[in-house]
Amino acid sequence: MSSRRWCLFISWCSTFNQPRDLRSYSLVQSTRNKTPPFLFQQSSLPLMDVNNMAAIQQSIGSDSTLALILHQVKLSTEKKNKAITAKKIRAARSQLEKLLSTRSELLNQTQSQLESDAQAYLTRHAQDLDEIRGLWTAIVRRREALSELLSSEEKTANQLEIVRERDSAASLAKAKADCEEQQSNIATLDQNMPF
Repeated sequence: MSSRRWCLFISWCSTFNQPRDLRSYSLVQSTRNKTPPFLFQQSSLPLMDVNNMAAIQQSIGSDSTLALILHQVKLSTEKKNKAITAKKIRAARSQLEKLLSTRSELLNQTQSQLESDAQAYLTRHAQDLDEIRGLWTAIVRRREALSELLSSEEKTANQLEIVRERDSAASLAKAKADCEEQQSNIATLDQNMPF
Protein backbone atom coordinates (compact mmCIF):
# COMPACT_ATOMS: atom_id res chain seq x y z
CA MET A 1 0.00 0.00 0.00
CA SER A 2 1.46 3.41 -0.94
CA SER A 3 2.18 5.93 1.79
CA ARG A 4 -0.36 8.40 0.41
CA ARG A 5 -3.14 5.81 0.45
CA TRP A 6 -2.07 4.64 3.84
CA CYS A 7 -2.12 8.20 5.11
CA LEU A 8 -5.59 8.87 3.67
CA PHE A 9 -6.92 5.61 5.11
CA ILE A 10 -5.50 6.40 8.54
CA SER A 11 -6.92 9.92 8.41
CA TRP A 12 -10.31 8.50 7.47
CA CYS A 13 -10.18 6.01 10.38
CA SER A 14 -9.11 8.61 12.88
CA THR A 15 -11.99 10.95 12.09
CA PHE A 16 -14.33 8.62 14.00
CA ASN A 17 -12.54 9.26 17.29
CA GLN A 18 -12.21 13.05 17.00
CA PRO A 19 -14.52 15.98 17.56
CA ARG A 20 -15.89 17.55 14.38
CA ASP A 21 -13.76 20.70 14.57
CA LEU A 22 -10.52 18.65 14.62
CA ARG A 23 -11.33 16.45 11.62
CA SER A 24 -10.54 19.09 9.02
CA TYR A 25 -7.32 19.98 10.87
CA SER A 26 -6.23 16.32 10.85
CA LEU A 27 -6.97 15.90 7.15
CA VAL A 28 -5.05 19.06 6.24
CA GLN A 29 -2.05 18.05 8.33
CA SER A 30 -2.07 14.53 6.94
CA THR A 31 -2.03 15.71 3.34
CA ARG A 32 0.72 18.28 3.98
CA ASN A 33 3.12 16.36 6.14
CA LYS A 34 2.29 12.77 5.16
CA THR A 35 1.89 12.00 8.84
CA PRO A 36 -0.95 9.87 10.24
CA PRO A 37 -3.70 12.24 11.39
CA PHE A 38 -4.40 10.53 14.70
CA LEU A 39 -1.12 11.97 15.98
CA PHE A 40 -2.66 15.46 15.84
CA GLN A 41 -5.87 14.79 17.67
CA GLN A 42 -6.38 16.39 21.07
CA SER A 43 -8.02 13.39 22.75
CA SER A 44 -7.53 12.31 26.32
CA LEU A 45 -7.05 8.72 25.09
CA PRO A 46 -3.78 8.48 23.11
CA LEU A 47 -3.88 5.89 20.36
CA MET A 48 -0.20 5.44 19.46
CA ASP A 49 3.14 6.65 20.74
CA VAL A 50 4.81 9.06 18.24
CA ASN A 51 8.37 7.96 19.04
CA ASN A 52 7.64 4.24 18.63
CA MET A 53 5.65 4.59 15.39
CA ALA A 54 8.64 4.25 13.05
CA ALA A 55 10.12 1.34 15.00
CA ILE A 56 6.80 -0.51 15.03
CA GLN A 57 6.32 0.08 11.31
CA GLN A 58 9.77 -1.20 10.40
CA SER A 59 9.64 -4.23 12.68
CA ILE A 60 6.30 -5.69 11.68
CA GLY A 61 5.71 -4.33 8.16
CA SER A 62 3.12 -2.03 6.68
CA ASP A 63 0.24 -4.55 6.61
CA SER A 64 0.80 -5.51 10.22
CA THR A 65 1.06 -1.82 11.12
CA LEU A 66 -2.29 -1.20 9.46
CA ALA A 67 -3.80 -4.12 11.39
CA LEU A 68 -2.28 -2.80 14.61
CA ILE A 69 -3.66 0.68 13.93
CA LEU A 70 -7.09 -0.72 13.12
CA HIS A 71 -6.95 -2.79 16.30
CA GLN A 72 -5.93 0.33 18.26
CA VAL A 73 -8.82 2.32 16.67
CA LYS A 74 -11.24 -0.50 17.47
CA LEU A 75 -10.07 -0.66 21.10
CA SER A 76 -10.31 3.10 21.44
CA THR A 77 -13.82 3.10 19.94
CA GLU A 78 -14.92 0.29 22.25
CA LYS A 79 -13.44 2.09 25.25
CA LYS A 80 -15.18 5.30 24.25
CA ASN A 81 -18.49 3.45 23.70
CA LYS A 82 -18.15 1.79 27.11
CA ALA A 83 -17.51 5.16 28.71
CA ILE A 84 -20.54 6.67 26.93
CA THR A 85 -22.69 3.67 27.92
CA ALA A 86 -21.51 3.90 31.53
CA LYS A 87 -22.25 7.64 31.54
CA LYS A 88 -25.73 7.02 30.12
CA ILE A 89 -26.34 4.25 32.68
CA ARG A 90 -25.24 6.57 35.51
CA ALA A 91 -27.49 9.35 34.19
CA ALA A 92 -30.42 6.94 33.80
CA ARG A 93 -29.80 5.53 37.29
CA SER A 94 -29.64 9.03 38.75
CA GLN A 95 -32.84 10.05 36.95
CA LEU A 96 -34.53 6.81 38.04
CA GLU A 97 -33.48 7.34 41.67
CA LYS A 98 -34.73 10.93 41.53
CA LEU A 99 -38.03 9.78 40.01
CA LEU A 100 -38.36 6.99 42.58
CA SER A 101 -37.60 9.43 45.39
CA THR A 102 -40.22 11.89 44.09
CA ARG A 103 -42.79 9.15 43.63
CA SER A 104 -41.98 7.70 47.05
CA GLU A 105 -42.51 11.10 48.68
CA LEU A 106 -45.77 11.53 46.75
CA LEU A 107 -46.86 8.04 47.78
CA ASN A 108 -46.02 8.73 51.43
CA GLN A 109 -47.94 12.03 51.32
CA THR A 110 -50.92 10.32 49.68
CA GLN A 111 -50.79 7.50 52.23
CA SER A 112 -50.66 9.90 55.18
CA GLN A 113 -53.52 11.93 53.67
CA LEU A 114 -55.60 8.77 53.21
CA GLU A 115 -54.83 7.67 56.76
CA SER A 116 -55.84 11.04 58.18
CA ASP A 117 -59.02 11.05 56.05
CA ALA A 118 -59.83 7.51 57.18
CA GLN A 119 -59.23 8.48 60.81
CA ALA A 120 -61.45 11.56 60.45
CA TYR A 121 -64.16 9.42 58.81
CA LEU A 122 -63.98 6.82 61.59
CA THR A 123 -64.17 9.54 64.25
CA ARG A 124 -67.15 11.16 62.53
CA HIS A 125 -68.81 7.76 62.10
CA ALA A 126 -68.28 6.94 65.79
CA GLN A 127 -69.74 10.32 66.77
CA ASP A 128 -72.75 9.71 64.50
CA LEU A 129 -73.23 6.25 66.02
CA ASP A 130 -73.07 7.72 69.52
CA GLU A 131 -75.63 10.36 68.56
CA ILE A 132 -77.93 7.72 67.01
CA ARG A 133 -77.54 5.53 70.11
CA GLY A 134 -78.39 8.52 72.29
CA LEU A 135 -81.49 9.25 70.20
CA TRP A 136 -82.62 5.61 70.39
CA THR A 137 -82.07 5.61 74.16
CA ALA A 138 -84.11 8.79 74.51
CA ILE A 139 -86.86 7.29 72.31
CA VAL A 140 -86.95 4.09 74.41
CA ARG A 141 -87.06 6.08 77.65
CA ARG A 142 -89.83 8.31 76.31
CA ARG A 143 -91.74 5.25 75.16
CA GLU A 144 -91.38 3.64 78.57
CA ALA A 145 -92.53 6.87 80.23
CA LEU A 146 -95.54 7.09 77.90
CA SER A 147 -96.34 3.44 78.53
CA GLU A 148 -96.21 4.00 82.31
CA LEU A 149 -98.34 7.12 81.95
CA LEU A 150 -100.94 5.28 79.86
CA SER A 151 -100.98 2.40 82.32
CA SER A 152 -101.42 4.77 85.25
CA GLU A 153 -104.16 6.73 83.41
CA GLU A 154 -105.95 3.49 82.57
CA LYS A 155 -105.75 2.32 86.18
CA THR A 156 -107.04 5.68 87.41
CA ALA A 157 -109.90 5.59 84.88
CA ASN A 158 -110.82 2.06 85.97
CA GLN A 159 -110.84 3.07 89.63
CA LEU A 160 -112.94 6.13 88.83
CA GLU A 161 -115.31 3.96 86.84
CA ILE A 162 -115.67 1.54 89.76
CA VAL A 163 -116.26 4.42 92.19
CA ARG A 164 -118.78 5.99 89.80
CA GLU A 165 -120.62 2.71 89.35
CA ARG A 166 -120.76 2.19 93.17
CA ASP A 167 -121.87 5.75 93.78
CA SER A 168 -124.33 5.48 90.95
CA ALA A 169 -125.84 2.27 92.38
CA ALA A 170 -126.13 3.89 95.82
CA SER A 171 -127.69 7.00 94.30
CA LEU A 172 -130.11 4.90 92.28
CA ALA A 173 -131.06 2.88 95.36
CA LYS A 174 -131.60 6.09 97.32
CA ALA A 175 -133.58 7.59 94.45
CA LYS A 176 -135.70 4.45 94.27
CA ALA A 177 -136.26 4.55 98.04
CA ASP A 178 -137.22 8.22 97.79
CA CYS A 179 -139.57 7.48 94.90
CA GLU A 180 -141.22 4.64 96.85
CA GLU A 181 -141.54 6.86 99.92
CA GLN A 182 -143.13 9.56 97.82
CA GLN A 183 -145.45 6.97 96.33
CA SER A 184 -146.51 5.82 99.78
CA ASN A 185 -147.03 9.42 100.91
CA ILE A 186 -149.15 10.10 97.87
CA ALA A 187 -151.18 6.94 98.50
CA THR A 188 -151.67 7.95 102.11
CA LEU A 189 -152.82 11.40 101.10
CA ASP A 190 -155.20 9.93 98.58
CA GLN A 191 -156.81 7.78 101.24
CA ASN A 192 -157.24 10.63 103.70
CA MET A 193 -158.79 13.03 101.25
CA PRO A 194 -162.61 12.90 101.04
CA PHE A 195 -163.46 13.33 97.46
